[in-house]
Amino acid sequence: MTSHQKSAKQLINYKLLLLFLSLCSIILLNSFLDPNGFLSFDSTYYLRLSKNLLLNEGFRIADYQSADGKTFFAIWPVGYPVMIFGISKLTGLGVVWASKALNLLLIGATLLLFNYMFRETAHWAGLIFFTYANILIFSFTWSEGPFILFLLCTSISLYKCVETKGRIIWLAGLFFSGIALFMMRYIGLISAGIIGMIALVNFFRHRMLLSIKLLIIASLQLIFAVLYLYHNKISTGYLTGMPRDPSEESNLELLNQLLSGLKEEFILIKCGISVLLSLGLLLLLGLYLYRTRKKSHFEEKFDGLWKYFLLTGVLYLAAIVVIRWFNNLDPINFRFLAPGTFLIILSMAFYLHGKPKVKVMNYPLLYLVILATLTIHYIPSTVAIFKYATTGKNYFRHPNYIENTRLILERYKEIEPNSIVIFGSEHLRYLRENVIPTEIYEKYSLEDYVNLFTQKKDWNVYVNITDNLNPEITHETFIRLIQTNKDKQLVKVR
Repeated sequence: MTSHQKSAKQLINYKLLLLFLSLCSIILLNSFLDPNGFLSFDSTYYLRLSKNLLLNEGFRIADYQSADGKTFFAIWPVGYPVMIFGISKLTGLGVVWASKALNLLLIGATLLLFNYMFRETAHWAGLIFFTYANILIFSFTWSEGPFILFLLCTSISLYKCVETKGRIIWLAGLFFSGIALFMMRYIGLISAGIIGMIALVNFFRHRMLLSIKLLIIASLQLIFAVLYLYHNKISTGYLTGMPRDPSEESNLELLNQLLSGLKEEFILIKCGISVLLSLGLLLLLGLYLYRTRKKSHFEEKFDGLWKYFLLTGVLYLAAIVVIRWFNNLDPINFRFLAPGTFLIILSMAFYLHGKPKVKVMNYPLLYLVILATLTIHYIPSTVAIFKYATTGKNYFRHPNYIENTRLILERYKEIEPNSIVIFGSEHLRYLRENVIPTEIYEKYSLEDYVNLFTQKKDWNVYVNITDNLNPEITHETFIRLIQTNKDKQLVKVR
């Protein structure tokens, strides 16, 4: 094989390309076939801001608690919605499909990094995207997708800074990847802490100049974060856009959440396999690779990089657990843990990386069989067909996302701008301008809620007629309204 042929083979890893196309198929089908398009409560806020930017309405979104009916988008950083806006602007796609295209671009960028680091075995490393948690994260419109990529870039940039004794290009990469982390999620500020730790290590190793350079980068990131949070404070009254209540769970409950979440991280493929068996298979595979591990030219090029992946992953997990322990957030689950476990699994893969004495993993057919099996397993239509064939139940009875969106727009077409819809579809947040869907979280009367929603601005108030009411948390005035209007879809109460 000539040198040109070798270069082409390294540049274009066809097995890696097939892996990318498989992930594209899974994510796009997930989003299309799911009635909600793999969009969560957070997703609708991201999409609302992205649409605001497309309409040249800036970074203020509809809010009934504000005197002018709008508030600065501060509960989450603006970085992820800005990325969705950019893709939408460049491609002409709507914000929903622009967010899915962005997810695919993020996966592609990560696989290119794998190709740079792992070279001819990058396609094996790429299988990390087929873990159940990562399939969900990159199917949903969530900021965790870009956060994982920038966490990876931060680790690589930090490693290269140390190896090159603070070369300017890697210092710049470290600065911008750290800023990008913060702009995806506020916890991205841990980048400054990680850089500070490495600076301290190099200080004790008498690398004073490198230590000073790293501390400057960490300080600049901190200054940027402080200015951003201060802007949030003067715009909304809170550093992160809303009051953050202390955790309501006991220490034991939080510990159970954490252990359960970590346990789920070891279920690499959601197919009924037990956690114990999954963990056992992982340990056996790791032991096998460790015993057959040999150094190679590209491993030496990145010798020690696995330590930075491990450090970053562990520190992220420690930070997210501490934050959740003292703040009332969502339960500790894969969404919190996946960025950290992604880096930890990658660090182990990189450490164990080598050419096993048994050449079975070099056979393309084995890889293609594994890839095809994983793809078939995760494509939702194949699962639905299997369930239909084995149970006789019609799993295609629900509308797909596009059909569901049309139904939502038809249902709420009469609603005026500057309206609040109690029990309304979350999709209204980005489908309709200045329409706010909301739930009720306290057992207050309908009149109390109307007064709450209209005390700052003269909003219209609608109630969506629904059967899904919990009498334990729903005031009787809502129940009576629903019962007397069962023949309607919406009732305007103000």
